[in-house]
Amino acid sequence: MKCAIKFAIIALAATTTNAQTEDDDKKMFEAMGMLPAPGDISSTVSGTYVIGPNYTFDEAILSCSECKQGSKICGDGNCGQIYGDMGIRNITVYIPAAYKDGDEVGVMVLQDGDESLPFIRSAMDRFIGSDDDEHSLPTFVVVAVAVAGPYQLDYAFGPLGGTIDDCGNGMYSERRLEYNTVSKDYAQFVSNEVLPYVSNHQEIRSKYPNLNITDDPSGRASFGSSNGGATAIRMAFLTPELFGTAIAYHPNLGDLNSTANNHTEFPGEMEALWRPGGPELIKNSDLKPIRIFHASSDRDLGTPKACLINMTDGSDTDQSMVYQSSSFAEGNNKTQEALVAKGYNTRYAFGMNSCHGPQLLFQDMPNTLVWAWSDWKKKQDEKKTGDDSLAGTNSGSRKSSRIWLSLLISISIAIGFFILW
Repeated sequence: MKCAIKFAIIALAATTTNAQTEDDDKKMFEAMGMLPAPGDISSTVSGTYVIGPNYTFDEAILSCSECKQGSKICGDGNCGQIYGDMGIRNITVYIPAAYKDGDEVGVMVLQDGDESLPFIRSAMDRFIGSDDDEHSLPTFVVVAVAVAGPYQLDYAFGPLGGTIDDCGNGMYSERRLEYNTVSKDYAQFVSNEVLPYVSNHQEIRSKYPNLNITDDPSGRASFGSSNGGATAIRMAFLTPELFGTAIAYHPNLGDLNSTANNHTEFPGEMEALWRPGGPELIKNSDLKPIRIFHASSDRDLGTPKACLINMTDGSDTDQSMVYQSSSFAEGNNKTQEALVAKGYNTRYAFGMNSCHGPQLLFQDMPNTLVWAWSDWKKKQDEKKTGDDSLAGTNSGSRKSSRIWLSLLISISIAIGFFILW
């Protein structure tokens, strides 16, 4: 079974540049019927809020030609693996220009490779180091991890969307195995294998020989959409010692009954977080030091009017017959209720007249990034202030020492003259 390899070989290779321009981005959004506007939900907002029914895009996600460009180092053969060779897991790394080699730096892990990276990268380039607190990010690097083997949104083969040899998104696929299994395995794989591999890879070390990715979970975030969004939440919730923040757009927080061999610990998949009568992990476990953003919508998968967005023209495709037993909207609503009741720090966007797609991300992601990284930014700012104060204290001590030395020399000379006289 070609997809049975739990975690396949990692490939990382040559540096590339981002050829996408601001005009290219605008044309894409215009085709979708979306106009530019600042994100209307402040980065300081926590809790639940509603977006829609009309959608804009935050200009902070447009390619930034005037910004200092960081280094993008990507997987062997292409950047943004959707189809790839068996046994190859492509990884894309973005290190912003603001990073100083040797400094401790945060990291955000993207699921499903780098499909969201162009928009995230633009927001990073614009916001890192900004003096505007509501639009300011700390320095962090992005590690985009693709699924092992070819990933295809293929629901056509076999019962319920996949055969045992299907390496796409079907029931027995590697993507379902990695993203729908409710366990610590994937988070530990990323932390223990992927991140050290990245830090020690020759392409990275040639540019950043002292890359210092933090071990502090408040500086380690996970980001994903759909099943990848569920993974992002799971990485923080099940392994808070590894990842302290989750950012999840339209995460599947229900039970897709993906495959019998991934039900060893929590048969209800992500329903295990909230479903009454089940483990109710949120309610029945200790409060964890994490923060969670998630987003869903009234036309998300599993709802009566479910749809997918066509990014070429903004049209939607009926998906009302897909995932009828697992409403993404219900899963997100119930998860939010459980998180709030337990006392978690959350930010939950619910879209009206919105399909399972990127509308919420395009409108809300830059401000959400600021919210998600605010704890780490505060910690880094305090550290910098402390370092500056220490440097000032040391400088003052050296200056004071010089003054006392000069005074001592003057006194000694005066005493010498007095004795001679």
